[in-house]
Amino acid sequence: MKDAQAVHKELVAGLSGIEDERAQAVAIALGAKDWSLDKVEEILAGSVAADGEEGALRQLRDLAALPMPSAEALSQAAAGLRAAALKVKSAAKTVAARSRDLADVLDHALRFHERHGNGDCPVCGRAGALTAKWHGEKAAEARELRDAARDVDAAQRQMADARAQAQRLPAPRAELIDRAPALGPEVARAADAARAWAAGLSTEDDEALAGHLEKAGPRLRSAVEALRRLVGREW
Repeated sequence: MKDAQAVHKELVAGLSGIEDERAQAVAIALGAKDWSLDKVEEILAGSVAADGEEGALRQLRDLAALPMPSAEALSQAAAGLRAAALKVKSAAKTVAARSRDLADVLDHALRFHERHGNGDCPVCGRAGALTAKWHGEKAAEARELRDAARDVDAAQRQMADARAQAQRLPAPRAELIDRAPALGPEVARAADAARAWAAGLSTEDDEALAGHLEKAGPRLRSAVEALRRLVGREW
């Protein structure tokens, strides 16, 4: 077992080798003849206070930098959703909604004609339905249907992009605000606004999502701005 003097010597040497003001101060205090334990306690108490102060400042900095969507971004995202929804609805009201399936049916019929030649329709039985003229007309129709199907795909991609844009809008996390100091009612209001914002983003109704951006977005902005002002006064 090492005696107290040996342990003390190793401790002072170890602290002296640490490039930290608090460690250096403790090393000096312990290096004194009476070991100055009271002084060590003061230094350590001051370190805890400093750490607590730094933690509080960090929280204030986080609150001051809370993200929020701009008014322009909210407007653009809502408009994008409505434009995409309109395009999808327009496609659904035309033959484009069934165009891919119809094109597939025509392709099967055209291949049947290519293999078996002119003759009666194998589906409805109409005599002499399959002819060279019929083949040309239906081949052109199938191409038009494929083009319509691409329009439907484009509308769906536009909607997916619009929804993704809405989901990407910057917003604070409620749990981060919940951990903030109780500075005032602005903290709770901002946390509630953040929760309401996140909850509304989960809707699958595109018009409802656009409306949510227009209603909950400004409320979120107002709550975050109020909290930022409060933090600015506290900082």
